[in-house]
Amino acid sequence: MIVTKIEIQKKNKNRASIYIDDEFAFGIHVNVVYDLGLRSGMEIDEDLRRRIISEEERKNARGYALKLIGYRSRCEAEVRRKMREKCYSEEITEDTISYLTDNGFLNDEEFVRLYIESKLDINKYGLNRIEYNLKGMGISRDVIRKCLAEYSEDVDEYALALPLAKKKLASLEKDDRETKYRKLSGFLGRKGYSYDVISRILRELLS
Repeated sequence: MIVTKIEIQKKNKNRASIYIDDEFAFGIHVNVVYDLGLRSGMEIDEDLRRRIISEEERKNARGYALKLIGYRSRCEAEVRRKMREKCYSEEITEDTISYLTDNGFLNDEEFVRLYIESKLDINKYGLNRIEYNLKGMGISRDVIRKCLAEYSEDVDEYALALPLAKKKLASLEKDDRETKYRKLSGFLGRKGYSYDVISRILRELLS
């Protein structure tokens, strides 16, 4: 089998059409052409054909993953799950994850820190809720513990929870004390605040 023509595609300048024995064989990314040194007149055996297909899949996988993290920050487990949903092989998936982490595109510690800051500032979550959510994402427990430890001493959960509790209590004006206690306790619990913080606030607001 001889490569008789390599032609840049008109509709996509990043892809090239490969002709073998004067017939169109397949389309690949132009970088694969350069990386493998493909040229007209080159003989292609079955091993080289498999390498071309493998490199094309690798290139596509990296492009897909970069597009994913370009939309928003993602953790390693989510990228891996998305790639499996796209039916990329385990080898290609792990190669892509390594490429992203080695080049600084994927960093679970950085992701967790940004997540913690966002949920504390915007959602007013307690650390328990944040930890629970992060575990559900498939992030390493060691990474979660390390990052939470960086914030635990500086985060005043009482100061975060008190305004939320006051606002919630205002909406419970018609309820009796027992109902207020139950609803307010459940509300703060779902927000992820500790038992000590919830107890303190309930004593203060419902005394």
